[in-house]
Amino acid sequence: MMNDLAPELSRRKRAAWGTFKSIEDVVKRTKNIRLRAHLFDSTIIPALTYAAETWSLRKQDERSLAVIERAVERSMLGVSRISQMRQRIRTSDLRQRSKIRDAVLHARISKIRWAGHVMRFNDNRWTRAVTDWIPRDVKRSKGRPLTRWSDFFTKAMEERYDAQRIPRARRTHWATLARDREKMEELLVPRSSHSTINGTTGVIQVIICILKGWRKILYPDLPKFLALKCDGYGEILKCYGKLAWLPCWRPGFDLSREAN
Repeated sequence: MMNDLAPELSRRKRAAWGTFKSIEDVVKRTKNIRLRAHLFDSTIIPALTYAAETWSLRKQDERSLAVIERAVERSMLGVSRISQMRQRIRTSDLRQRSKIRDAVLHARISKIRWAGHVMRFNDNRWTRAVTDWIPRDVKRSKGRPLTRWSDFFTKAMEERYDAQRIPRARRTHWATLARDREKMEELLVPRSSHSTINGTTGVIQVIICILKGWRKILYPDLPKFLALKCDGYGEILKCYGKLAWLPCWRPGFDLSREAN
């Protein structure tokens, strides 16, 4: 069974554009940015990521999904691809203007929540049985194996455990962790779905280093940092809200030592 999502993404693309055409006049005429973003998030994103809980997303599939979303986003903002290139407008700048939700991250969150929902079933239904089923007499083909639905959780958990330096003996399998909704979402679900920087999506750990007169926001996963000049802690919260990125504190991080 091939896990090629190209035909499904093609259908999702047509559905997203069809949904956008139905609300195009409204989103282009409204001057309320929050209302426009809410309309986009509540209509186009669900059409684009319908049944994403069952997808086995590869990197190329995530790129295709992001390309579709950016195309609809440009049309909503009235910016063509050619004008964006000529004016050298970054994708992150368009996202700052639109304030819409990231489709790839939305698909990941939907998949995480659906996995937890399935693993908490206790009535022996087929959904849970198929998820737990491991073929005994079937060998995977030669070459790079196809991406399985559960590979996303396995990889995400390994990255989190490695970042927190948790020994393998103390690590919990994702299927066991998924039965606890709070622990599952605390470990894998980011606090904000607006985490796109220069076209890069994903769960980004944010470390706030409090310096004298400056608040620097450092992204360990990216070779960049953003510095904001703020007078106090209340000011940084206001600036932080405008950025739509929320911190994900790393265990063991000594803020006082980094500040000095």
